[in-house]
Amino acid sequence: MAQELAEKFGSIENIMNATLKELKKALTIEKERKIPKIIFDFINNEENKKLIRKTKEENKNLPLWQLIKKLRIPKVGLKRAKELAKKFNTIDKLINAKLEEIIKTFSIIPDPVIPKSIYDYFHNKRNLDVIKEMLILKVKPETIKTKTSGELAGMSIVITGTLKHFSRQQIEQLIKDLGGKTSSSVSKRTTFLVAGEDPGLKLQEAKKLGIDVIDENKFIRLIQHKPKLAKKSNYEQGQLF
Repeated sequence: MAQELAEKFGSIENIMNATLKELKKALTIEKERKIPKIIFDFINNEENKKLIRKTKEENKNLPLWQLIKKLRIPKVGLKRAKELAKKFNTIDKLINAKLEEIIKTFSIIPDPVIPKSIYDYFHNKRNLDVIKEMLILKVKPETIKTKTSGELAGMSIVITGTLKHFSRQQIEQLIKDLGGKTSSSVSKRTTFLVAGEDPGLKLQEAKKLGIDVIDENKFIRLIQHKPKLAKKSNYEQGQLF
């Protein structure tokens, strides 16, 4: 959340001056950036509208999520069909939905208490005095720069199991610093899975989808990063499972 604020506002001054509405918007994360546009374009295509009306007439007694699934909207399977059904309640509301409404369906909305807490913090005189004193003493927080290059640029990586050389937070931050991104679930868009000890169901899902699986040592070799805790003999032996 601290990273989200830093990336969205760029400086401590901007966060201090942010409105409550801006804080709420900044902390809302789009999980599926491309999916809402795909759905919106599909339901607004004239040929597809005819298909939707026909499918609706032929399946009047079906639950809404099953009806949505029958439409074969690209990228919309069982889970997303249920999310759309829960959000819109009827097929007519979905057909007439604005793009912004569909985006909200696939976004993580922050607990309303959190933006208010941040807003209140930066409007407390004692807190502001501390921050201003830090700035006077030449503490200079750097503007966050989005990483567009690096060893992992453009890659989507999933972590599972217990790692020896990294905490979950450390490896996720490292991936981000090297231009990649992490995901909590395996999909066809996953570049590879890093599997530690006791990997669980994500490993099975990766194998089922044909996703590359590497161990922690192979990951270290891949990024050419050798943490102090790792001995050479350990990470030189990493291989694909």
